[in-house]
Amino acid sequence: MAGPQDPQECLVIPTIKAGEQDLGTVNSCSGNLFHDSYVSMAPKVAKLSTIDTTGLPDSGSAFFVQDGTHMVTNAHVVLGTSEIHVNYQDKQYAAVVEKLDDINDLAEIKVIGLDADPSRSQKLGPVALMTNEHVMGVGVPGTSGQIKYLSPGALWGSNKYYNILNDPKIQDPEAAHIRQAYNSGDPVLQQLAQQVANSPRLVVNQGARPGNSGSPDDDAAGNLVGVITAVNGNNATVDVPFTKVQDLVNNPESVFDMHYSTVNRLVGPSLGAGLEDTAGVGAVVTGLLGKGRLVPLAYAGVRAVSLISEMKDLAKSSDANQSHDLKVSIGEDLAMVAGGVAATALWRSPGGRVAGLGLMGLSLASRFVNDSQEKHYVLTGITRKNGDTHAPWAPLQQTQYPNANGYTNP
Repeated sequence: MAGPQDPQECLVIPTIKAGEQDLGTVNSCSGNLFHDSYVSMAPKVAKLSTIDTTGLPDSGSAFFVQDGTHMVTNAHVVLGTSEIHVNYQDKQYAAVVEKLDDINDLAEIKVIGLDADPSRSQKLGPVALMTNEHVMGVGVPGTSGQIKYLSPGALWGSNKYYNILNDPKIQDPEAAHIRQAYNSGDPVLQQLAQQVANSPRLVVNQGARPGNSGSPDDDAAGNLVGVITAVNGNNATVDVPFTKVQDLVNNPESVFDMHYSTVNRLVGPSLGAGLEDTAGVGAVVTGLLGKGRLVPLAYAGVRAVSLISEMKDLAKSSDANQSHDLKVSIGEDLAMVAGGVAATALWRSPGGRVAGLGLMGLSLASRFVNDSQEKHYVLTGITRKNGDTHAPWAPLQQTQYPNANGYTNP
């Protein structure tokens, strides 16, 4: 909150209007619920870019939990995808699914290469909302772009996901999907359908757009109320309640095993890395020509600065994959520094100079190979730990349902 002597901070906040579900903006200053909720929630939310099993892109939203290296989103955002990427602070990180709750449409993912920071995590404290109490959601709609939108709303009430087992008049496609499984004669499918139909949901008077799936809804104190999982024909969102998120996060085990393969793909090195590598090649060639004695040493000095930074990053890294990559970079930079020092110290000895320059060349070659590859984590399958062969429950994907009782995943 701004103090009496503090200038008010005012923002133009991107918003999704309830009812119309149109994108717009609202002007709001510190001390206002819109402003304070957006400022608090936006750093805890990130866009998920996914690639489905046919290679087509899709997206959703997610929010950080625990130590800030894990996120929660909807199961339907990650089911049917082969790759997940998290777009956070202008960087893209690979992610893998660690836990899956297909009954309550939730998933917990691990962000690869992101250092721990609990301050970015969503509060999961208990809440006791009353009907018509304000909630605020933040998500990243659309398959492109990184703009985070505020979705103000109010709690309407709670209900079962579907009451189809007692009300056969509900005939929308998702209800038919559940009913078909329930009447299949398969005892496992019957149990899954019954659990899904009876899973709890919150109904919120709130706008949402495609890509908002996985967005958190908070109360005025910043506590998680629910996770946006669907919208219905009444222009309301349907949320998974926070209690199910707590169950997922606090449960150390998942009922599923996620199987991943690691694939290295060729990419172009970044502009900065490309320029630095080109300068390194120039330093080595200059040395081989017997000119510019201090040139290899000067370039080695540049890499020494990178070496110090990488060693600091390694000391505080909590991610095994990031630590491995840092160790590789440290090895390359150590070779570069040793080679530059040796080439300069042994400049008058052709053999010694060439040996030092050769070490620099090996460092450059290794770095070029690593800079030209990008590691991808590809989901190859999901199996139940109890050995049952049934796939995870997947909501029927529809872009629009024709009646007020129908739901669509945003």
